[in-house]
Amino acid sequence: MSRTLSHVEGIKWNIAASQIFPTSTCIIYPEENFKGKSLGIRSSNCIRLRKPLTNNIHSIKVTLFQEYTLYYEPGCQGAKKLALYNDVEDLEDPLVKAAAKYSPSKSTVKKRKEGQASSTGGTWSQEKQERPQVQNQSQHNNRLTAQNLLGKDKKNEPYNAYPNDVVADREAGRNDTGGWTDSSSPSYFPRSRSLSPSQSSDSSVSPSDPTAIPTTSLSAGSDKHASSRDLSAKRAIVTRNDAANRPLTSDIPTGGEREHQVEVTSKFQQVLQEKVEECEKRLQDKIEACEKEFHEKFQVSKTELQEKVKEHEVELERKEDTYKEELRQMKEECKTAWEFHLDALYRNSDMDQRLEDAGKMVRERDAKIRELGAESASKSKLVESLEAQKKESDLSLSKMQDQFTEIKSLQSQLEEKDHIVDGLNSQLKIESTENESLQSQLEEKDRKMDSLKT
Repeated sequence: MSRTLSHVEGIKWNIAASQIFPTSTCIIYPEENFKGKSLGIRSSNCIRLRKPLTNNIHSIKVTLFQEYTLYYEPGCQGAKKLALYNDVEDLEDPLVKAAAKYSPSKSTVKKRKEGQASSTGGTWSQEKQERPQVQNQSQHNNRLTAQNLLGKDKKNEPYNAYPNDVVADREAGRNDTGGWTDSSSPSYFPRSRSLSPSQSSDSSVSPSDPTAIPTTSLSAGSDKHASSRDLSAKRAIVTRNDAANRPLTSDIPTGGEREHQVEVTSKFQQVLQEKVEECEKRLQDKIEACEKEFHEKFQVSKTELQEKVKEHEVELERKEDTYKEELRQMKEECKTAWEFHLDALYRNSDMDQRLEDAGKMVRERDAKIRELGAESASKSKLVESLEAQKKESDLSLSKMQDQFTEIKSLQSQLEEKDHIVDGLNSQLKIESTENESLQSQLEEKDRKMDSLKT
């Protein structure tokens, strides 16, 4: 089983499950630039990195035992902890719960704990009894662990040849130049080792692809609260499903197998490159088709918009012409009405009646002014303004004789429209003053005429 957990931008990192030994450490290496440096140590039920992961880490690809789950969580002193749990139901971490679907059924774990027979026949104890004893018990135990992990589980997943090279190094006793030391040493993994492209390939390729790179699948069983040491003791032997079905003692690949692996890897890379190019071509065709379709739709929308703009411009011009014509007609009507009113002012020639009506109106206005003056004795400013208006009326009465016709028309209009009366109020005051002056003049002339007659 493989999972990829995103982190920050940068290179990809990989944890090979075939190198996670229950009694020691695991190897974590950059996927694009594998140098065999051990970056992590496994203790108890978790994996701790040797040094903090910096911002150049993009993701970590992990191939785990089927009953285990991997997740990120902040570690102490700036490091990252990659924890392996065999029971995710009791954990509250949401990422662990989301990965719970990778856990195996309880029956599978139980069968593995009981030491179910492998495809080669026999159990862990039987295989262990059949193997010869060696002088270096530590190396022998490590070899057994590596061989078990290099096997195959019940799902018939293909194997990965990369860990066999590590086993060969361990059997050869290489230490400083990429070999192995005792499990108690803190540097349990090769320090600097280069692999071929086929050996450092991605372990997350689906086994259903006939051209895919072989990957390693692990199978292990453990009790819910068992320690990693119990897990190592109870693990069942698994074998890989290759064409020859070789026994576990011949796990180290031969030269022909290595060439075959390189050939398969090259073929897979070639097929993968072809598929990538095909996908890029399809994507480019789709992009061009979308751009063409968008351009056509844009041109259609642009044409429709231009037509609508032209229609609106024509409509605006028509409305503007209509408004101009209506305004001209209104001006003509106003001019005709004003001329009619001017003609009405001079149409009546009954001077005496107009003078009498004007005098009556002036006397009524004078009475109202006196009443207002009595009521507004406290408002001296208003009285002074009224007296000023009266003086102005006295000065304008001398022009009253030329406006008798207009006064008659104004009287009829004042009775019909109060607002006209208010407008002519000041003018009538002036006319009343002039009438009194004229009356006094007439009386004086009458006296002179009487005196002349006598």
